[in-house]
Amino acid sequence: MSGWWFAHRYHNQQLTKWVSLTSPSLGPTWIPHGESDKPVPNQIVAVTAAILYGALILGADLMLNAGDVIAIAYLGMAFPCLWLTWSPGPILCAAIGAVFVSAGGCFGGEAVVDPTLTLAARGYAIVALVGAGLLASSRIKSDQALHLAVARFTDLLEVSADWIWETDADHRYTFLSKRAYDLTGYEPGDLIGRRRPDFVVEGNSGSDVTAYMSDLIARRPFHGFEYWSKTPGGHRCFAISGKPLFDSKGAFMGYRGAGRDVTDQAQIAQKLEQATLEAEAANRAKSEFLSTMSHELRTPLNAVIGFSEVIGEQIFGPAGSPKYVEYANDIQASGRHLLDMINDILDISRIESGNLDLADEPMVLTDVITQAMKIMEERARRANVRIDTMLSASLPRMHGDKRALTQVLLNLLSNAIKFTPDGGFIKIIGARNATGGVSISVTDTGVGIPSGEIKALMQPFSQASNQKAARESGTGLGLYLVKRLIEEQDGEFTLESEEGVGACATISVPPQRLLAAA
Repeated sequence: MSGWWFAHRYHNQQLTKWVSLTSPSLGPTWIPHGESDKPVPNQIVAVTAAILYGALILGADLMLNAGDVIAIAYLGMAFPCLWLTWSPGPILCAAIGAVFVSAGGCFGGEAVVDPTLTLAARGYAIVALVGAGLLASSRIKSDQALHLAVARFTDLLEVSADWIWETDADHRYTFLSKRAYDLTGYEPGDLIGRRRPDFVVEGNSGSDVTAYMSDLIARRPFHGFEYWSKTPGGHRCFAISGKPLFDSKGAFMGYRGAGRDVTDQAQIAQKLEQATLEAEAANRAKSEFLSTMSHELRTPLNAVIGFSEVIGEQIFGPAGSPKYVEYANDIQASGRHLLDMINDILDISRIESGNLDLADEPMVLTDVITQAMKIMEERARRANVRIDTMLSASLPRMHGDKRALTQVLLNLLSNAIKFTPDGGFIKIIGARNATGGVSISVTDTGVGIPSGEIKALMQPFSQASNQKAARESGTGLGLYLVKRLIEEQDGEFTLESEEGVGACATISVPPQRLLAAA
């Protein structure tokens, strides 16, 4: 049995050198080298023929006295073994049997034969035949598994949205699945032997193409490369992924991968990009228009405010009637309100157009807060609203735009006064926070804001539904401007409120904006 064991062991070693086709349910199957494209022979017929052949030769050996002839016949058993199993084990067994028969002759005749030697010759021949049959049977099962795996793989390729491709070392197509021809409209002869750049449309993203070419040159895997390609039906966009192939010696053989038609997605992305560009252009045009118109309005408005102030204070003498003074003061108040709104619009247009120039200067936070409170004191007194402060002694200095920070505090105090009823109070709190920065909050006892409207108030020209409860109307720009001015200086703005209780607006300055004590 040593000859059969040798044949079986060598055959298993050869299996590891054959190409594997993965099939999760069947496990690995194999294809002999050079036969992947050949039709599989009828193994059952071949095994039957080999057995009949072996039986015929064995019968002739037992009945006839023709040693050399029978030896050649035994040796002939090597050829069906070679065809059936592609393994040298059974061939070796048959050859040994032939040599023994040739050397010792058969029963009868003039040659003196050791019966043990003759028995060994026939034994080796029979072992060769049995080994060939067993290995051929193994191949039959493997071929059946291979056919099932190939059929499954073919079915999946036909119904899959992806298509499979393979190129050689020169990046020429050597294989494309049927799906590729269905999507592109090309015939196999139009693509096989051609390179991908032969079909690429000019105007593909330069950075994407550069990265893709770098991967090809370095023979690295690539994933999700999108490109526009020429097809008989027009331009289509494909996304491909690939993996380099190397032989057993490490030599580069080409690429193998998958592709997908992403034309619809690419067209949607292009439309979104175009819409974004158009929206940005419209927004810039709006900001430029507002900036220009605001500048044009400020000049005559300043004259109206100045002359109404002169009349209201009767600088050049009595106005003649108290009503004139009253009207002049109303004109001045309305003019200042309009000027404030124009200034807010100017600031917003500068921010949105990217033209807001903020200073970066050192400042004392306590001084800035105190100054803002003093500016609003008279307005709070007229509204019968008290303003208190609670400032930590450890408030540090910071660097930023002092004018912008003052405007932020004025806007927050103005909103608080506007929505706080008579007898209410406002508290300004400044202290270090948990992140190492500084938080400044303005809390009031006003009408509050419905919780569902807080997010909307962070947009320009947005006002709360209880705006009628305010002492005076607003433009809806204050909170939006506060948010943008703080964010431009790396800070954060948050607003918390409960309707009927009040609101708390907080600005936070990050640690990197703070300065060490002098």
